[in-house]
Amino acid sequence: MPPVNILRIAAAVLFAAGVVAGVAVAKHNLNGQSSSAAAIRNLQVIDEAMRSNGFVRVGNGWELPDKTNTNVIGRQNNQDSLYTNQVIDTKNVKKPAEAELKKMLTAEQFAVTQRAATEPAFHNEYWDNHAPGIYVDVVSGEPLFSSLDKFDSGCGWPSFSKPISGGLVDERTDTTYGMVRTEVRSKTADSHLGHVFDDGPADKGGLRYCINSASLKFVPLDQMAAAGYGAQLAPFIKAGLCKPDPNGASPTNSPAK
Repeated sequence: MPPVNILRIAAAVLFAAGVVAGVAVAKHNLNGQSSSAAAIRNLQVIDEAMRSNGFVRVGNGWELPDKTNTNVIGRQNNQDSLYTNQVIDTKNVKKPAEAELKKMLTAEQFAVTQRAATEPAFHNEYWDNHAPGIYVDVVSGEPLFSSLDKFDSGCGWPSFSKPISGGLVDERTDTTYGMVRTEVRSKTADSHLGHVFDDGPADKGGLRYCINSASLKFVPLDQMAAAGYGAQLAPFIKAGLCKPDPNGASPTNSPAK
């Protein structure tokens, strides 16, 4: 990686370019937007300029992730103990120390889950994933969201109408960047997940949980039982996506009869 001071200079240059572009947007605002709307658009322009150059938000600043750390929980090349044939018991999971988390997670996963950074839209692992299964906390393995509740919102991040259970996430007021939003965090590991908005599908409750892929680990339907998530299969069986196995083996993808 280039020296840190060079990265800081690059970030400053990109930020300045974003500010200039944002001012231009404000000056050429011909649609009668309010000053607050224009300010939000300016922030969006700055965000786009930084993210397009590989930076992620960390707190009130920007950071260029180190892409060399690929030791990710649950990856096939390094299976973590959370993903075994044992039943996942997140009640007894303790959040690892920061030093251990830096070893377990990629730089981007650490920045998102521990520093509330935001990954790039449309350039993340699960925004366009349509496979059946569940999404668990990348830190604790706690089941958080289901593909049954996932929908295409067009925002470039995974969107869900609800969590698997309301008791699995915490919602907090977030006033950063001059906006008032509702942050979503996992209850067990206190991982930053994303935000929830009230512009979701009306027929599914009207909410949109906009979640960072970097905070999640996807467990495919046909691997859920073997990975310890058999307790989460009932909704998929009810939906006809798999059928129960009397011997307790992994479910098949054959429709229930």
